[in-house]
Amino acid sequence: MKKTISLILAIIILICSAMPISANILAGDADSNGSVDTADSVVLSRYLANWSGYSAIINLANCVLDTIEEVSSSDSVILARHLAKWSGYMTLPVDIKYKTPYELGIPALEKYSTGTRSRCAQDIAYFNGKLYVGNGDASANVGPITIYAYDPEKDSWSASGTVADEEVSRFRVIGGKLVTTGVDPTEGWEYGNYYSLNESTGGWDKIRTIPNAIHNFDMLEHDGLIFAGIAVSPGNGYPIAVSSDGGKSFKQVDMIKDGALRDISERQIIRVYELFLLNDTVYALFRYQSTTAVTVELYRYEDGRFVYDNYWGSKIDAPSHIKYMVGASAEFKGRLFFTTAYLYATSDMNELTWYEKLEGTICDLCVANDKLYVLSYTKKDDGSYRMTVYENTDGSDDGFNEAFYFDYSAPAISFDYGSEGFYFGVGDINNINDKNGMVLKVEYTE
Repeated sequence: MKKTISLILAIIILICSAMPISANILAGDADSNGSVDTADSVVLSRYLANWSGYSAIINLANCVLDTIEEVSSSDSVILARHLAKWSGYMTLPVDIKYKTPYELGIPALEKYSTGTRSRCAQDIAYFNGKLYVGNGDASANVGPITIYAYDPEKDSWSASGTVADEEVSRFRVIGGKLVTTGVDPTEGWEYGNYYSLNESTGGWDKIRTIPNAIHNFDMLEHDGLIFAGIAVSPGNGYPIAVSSDGGKSFKQVDMIKDGALRDISERQIIRVYELFLLNDTVYALFRYQSTTAVTVELYRYEDGRFVYDNYWGSKIDAPSHIKYMVGASAEFKGRLFFTTAYLYATSDMNELTWYEKLEGTICDLCVANDKLYVLSYTKKDDGSYRMTVYENTDGSDDGFNEAFYFDYSAPAISFDYGSEGFYFGVGDINNINDKNGMVLKVEYTE
């Protein structure tokens, strides 16, 4: 039997070697017979399995099907799907980094009939098996706001609950619970809000305990404390509040510069838009503004106060940022990464690295699968948008690679990972767009 197989194999090799070699590459034609069929799939799979003799038979140039130069098991999968007539695999080679986005719907369509900024999915969060989507516009005062929830198992949307604010644009996890900040309360300004997801009822519990908070922009939990970055009116204290009792009460804390209390008496806009955590230290980005001047300073928390660290006004650029000066941030591998429409990173909160090689508007970050993912969008010549997701495994400057990309008629400005893929929130915040508020899913597994 072995002699018979060897004889047959020798004949195949002799026939193949006698075939005229075409100068044209026919993708998928592993055996060089001028057509693509199941025999090619057999040749490729046996070559990859190191069967004797198949390295002499196979035409490797015809087997690069995934746009990556080396032939691998990915090419074998692509060929099998091509022969099975899978959608997206009919034309070879296949760009495996291009993904097809699937529309899950516009949950806020009924509330906002036109695609204004209010309908944009400014932030989304995948939490305990469900996806939560914010909307609204603090400038247009469209509150109260309904937060929507998507259940992947049921493939259905529902209204998760209503919050007494004009906008939902930031989700955070505090005390093991999903919360959203009270960006612009519909009530009086003597206290500011945040809202905690009640998974028993599916609604959102209002916690109204932050004194003098005209706006509550950001929240962060560390070492048993909850921090809130807020806006205050002149004469009503500093724009950072801290809770030591799980959010039942907050106390505004002092800001110190040059050994004395920071003077904030001269300007009208007194705000902390962003809070950061790096190497067990909490930082606050302070914005102090009048009609003619803007100061951006970084403060760090120590001994119950926020102490001046360094000046950031000349270090970061935010030419077209989505909502805040810093749209998103994440601590990863001992560094802080953040986006202002550009991507920056720092290991000491003083020296900043700008990743100018990453194309497009950088609008969101996500840590999952022990990787940092970065979302960007670029407007194409035909008016549609190219979304690119980059990944970084080690936190290094050279560690970013393109994970995948997709095209859509409006930009995706928020994303999160969960349930076998990524979810994207769509929002063209500067224009009315029929796709504003759409939620997309791209299937992606490690």
